[in-house]
Amino acid sequence: MRRALDLITACILVDSMMYIILPIIYKSVGISYIWQVGLLLATNRLFRLPASSLFTWFVTRYGVYRSLQVAAGLAVLTSIGYAFAHGFWMWFLLRMIWGCAWGLFRLAGYIGLLQDPISDGNAESAGLMQRSMQLGSLFGMFLGGWLAERLGISWTVILFAMSMSLVWMRFEWSRVIAPPKEAFEKPQVNTQSVTTTWWKHPSMKLWLQAGIVYFFSYALHVLTSTYLGALFVRHASHDALQVWMMTIGGAAAWGGWLHGVRYLFQAYTNVKIGKLIDRFSQTDRSWTFSLLITSVVMVAITVIMDVNMFMGLLIWLLGLWLSSILGIWIDSFAMTNAKLANHREKEMSSFSLATDLGASLAPLISFILLDSFGWTWLMIGFAGLPLLCILIERGLTDRSRMFEQRSS
Repeated sequence: MRRALDLITACILVDSMMYIILPIIYKSVGISYIWQVGLLLATNRLFRLPASSLFTWFVTRYGVYRSLQVAAGLAVLTSIGYAFAHGFWMWFLLRMIWGCAWGLFRLAGYIGLLQDPISDGNAESAGLMQRSMQLGSLFGMFLGGWLAERLGISWTVILFAMSMSLVWMRFEWSRVIAPPKEAFEKPQVNTQSVTTTWWKHPSMKLWLQAGIVYFFSYALHVLTSTYLGALFVRHASHDALQVWMMTIGGAAAWGGWLHGVRYLFQAYTNVKIGKLIDRFSQTDRSWTFSLLITSVVMVAITVIMDVNMFMGLLIWLLGLWLSSILGIWIDSFAMTNAKLANHREKEMSSFSLATDLGASLAPLISFILLDSFGWTWLMIGFAGLPLLCILIERGLTDRSRMFEQRSS
């Protein structure tokens, strides 16, 4: 399964690079308006919302190994297409194909971790999955941006496509995942039927919390890329510091540097955090405590950012790290739920649908609130999101049965 995670890391390189390159070179590739860039960058996730049932059917029908093969092929095809694409509709088609590839990658990756575990617990597996995505994002943003400036966008994506192909060949040779027929033996637990009404589903609490956590995480991600970098430049008090910051690229560069620090640190700590969650957190109290700490940090950002910008940035990085930890928590809950379900593919697909919905709404709602109410009230609103998860935790069906079955 480690080869599969390496494949996911390699195939996300080009997509991550697009988030920093496309807004700069959009006119040269035939895109007329900047709002079309925003739509293109969101197209892959918006496409996955209605197509989630298709991904579930494909992974169930053909298995993890074949799904990863198809996803890798689509990723390489998309990357090569970026080198020659010109015009909005060509880019729109390529982004839809990438959405299909990533939908298969994500669902097959989680199911593969459930079926062929390389760790001792679900949270550690979730940490491994998160690490593979963050490493791909880290190298895609930094290495991709550096190469695009020197080689051009076309040669850069072709080079990345060649790298993907090499990792894909390594994955094919390793054959680390079981064949499709063996890979989808149904678990012999929790065989009692449950209601099919979605609002009464036993996993409804998990889906609601997953949507909120991913909304929270992606909103912080977007604000780091845009608003926070500009805020940092504007609040710099020393002229020499301002000159130095503008020399390395100004606000956009500082947003990228903050993401780089975040991804590098989280890639190192995510698996360790997952192991700690698996080892010590057998009740919902630790989950609730993590939510409370995150809420307190959001309030601290509101207070400290106006007093000391540098301390505010450190607290902001702490908030980004905590949002990643919440993501590991919620992913581990989903994997535990899937292990106890009759149809783990459908369970993970529903979870992915909830997270994609939350992540899709994050940029739009965040900037609407920022424009309407300002930075302070936006942060107060973010502080309320973890508290909302606690209310959902206490108000809906208790998850303690799941932990009891897990520990037995």
